[in-house]
Amino acid sequence: HAGPWRAFEIASGLLIVTCPCAIGIATPFAYELAHAGLRRAGLFVRADGFLDRAMDVRRVVFDKTGTLTTGRLVLRDAAPLKELSPERRRVLYNLAARSSHPKAEAICAALAGEGVTLDDAFVTTEEPGRGVRSADAYLGAPPRASTSGAPQDPGDVVFVEGGVVRASFETEEVLRAGAERDVSALVADGYEAFVLTGDREDRAVAVAACFDIPAGRVVAGADPRAKRAWLEAHDASHTLMIGDGVNDALALEVALCSGTPAVDRPFVATRADFFFTGAGFEGVRRALRVARRLRGVVRRNIGVAIAYNVLTVGLAASGHMSPLLCAVVMPLSSVGLIALTMRELSAGAKVWTS
Repeated sequence: HAGPWRAFEIASGLLIVTCPCAIGIATPFAYELAHAGLRRAGLFVRADGFLDRAMDVRRVVFDKTGTLTTGRLVLRDAAPLKELSPERRRVLYNLAARSSHPKAEAICAALAGEGVTLDDAFVTTEEPGRGVRSADAYLGAPPRASTSGAPQDPGDVVFVEGGVVRASFETEEVLRAGAERDVSALVADGYEAFVLTGDREDRAVAVAACFDIPAGRVVAGADPRAKRAWLEAHDASHTLMIGDGVNDALALEVALCSGTPAVDRPFVATRADFFFTGAGFEGVRRALRVARRLRGVVRRNIGVAIAYNVLTVGLAASGHMSPLLCAVVMPLSSVGLIALTMRELSAGAKVWTS
């Protein structure tokens, strides 16, 4: 009778001591800890498998307007406004106030506090792609033909009255706060940084220079299809694309991973793996660091689980572990592996923010 009873003890011990905790508990727990940490950093993952794919990212491609920049424009120099008479400033303000173009908004902001008021009787017409016009004045892109009084360097927006250019303005984009630091940190982490935009090359190169991205890594004048084609031709399988507009949607879909700061535009956010809040790209940098560290944690967990099972199953099968001892060792191993996972990811959180 001792034989069957002993066999029963060994079989019970084997069933008790066997522990798939690395796959069933510790690994899902590690992913949940990683996602929770990213949410605290303002980055929200919406696509399954993002962290697994992010482990293979080698390049980060940024859209320019609305991504590296806020999408808001300011006047590079407000001096031309000071040279206008009060009446001309009033006309200029009424033209600018009736346009939603970012350049017009920059002029309105510069005129704030100058005593100008909105005239309800002021009539304007919009010229798509050009500017806004009243009976005797115009605000918008520099005239195609020469205009009396036109300066040598007309800037990118002009104010014309009576057929004469009265003022010329150069606008510049406002960089996303903290983005320069975060892009530099991504490069220091070993990622290549590119700019992929539909804007003019000179403006794209100027913005990229603020982030120490060389002109050779700037692709300008790209429409949505051209953006997708460029990614497909330049290792999209190792690329994280970050964009904010509908014109980025095709590129977001073809890249290995994708993200957007456009939390207010569901059409874009639903096509990206994640969206993030905040001014810079700290959440993006943290997500990539989390992915790299998570790979190591998961591999370590599986290695520990294999070693545990080989050892304990061997001891239990040879009769060197009683069912009671197995019942103590198995939960201790699970708790220990979970504690080790928490320790690794908590320690990693300090690295991710450094």
